[in-house]
Amino acid sequence: MAMVGHPYRGFNVGRLGFALAYGVGFVFVSLAAIAETLNALNVLNNGSEPGADYTLRTFLIVGSVLACVSAALCGPLIALSKRVTGCARSPAVAAFTLAAAALVVSHFYAYDAYYAPSRISFGDEHTFSTGFVVLAVGLDLAASALIYRHVRLGFALQLPALLLSALFIFAAGVGH
Repeated sequence: MAMVGHPYRGFNVGRLGFALAYGVGFVFVSLAAIAETLNALNVLNNGSEPGADYTLRTFLIVGSVLACVSAALCGPLIALSKRVTGCARSPAVAAFTLAAAALVVSHFYAYDAYYAPSRISFGDEHTFSTGFVVLAVGLDLAASALIYRHVRLGFALQLPALLLSALFIFAAGVGH
């Protein structure tokens, strides 16, 4: 007989819940990363007026920041329990932190609507150093890589990784 709550046997409602939550976050953050990449490639244009963003940019950025902060705060709590860690480990968790890293990179190269119509990227503004961005991306990649090998460490690393990512994404764009 399969136990519903056991992380290693049978159908697991907890594992499905974690996978669904991180999966939704992954889709949202990935959409923002794709949109920011298209903006950096000048496919999505900010417009000719200062402050004129492409459609849904603020929604995608703020939603991604909220998803990153939520996951960052949950990561250490998940890491505290072996049983919960076993439930939470899924490909969606690794994909979410990879999407956060992709969003940080794409946002760094995306154009800031504040300076429209000039094509000044967030990286050109020097609000954040390149080292800060590299640190945020490196921690995201490390957290993603550790999810399967050293699960509890991977979840604990989500706190600094995703908070740094959220800080950059918010402060470099919406936080003018």
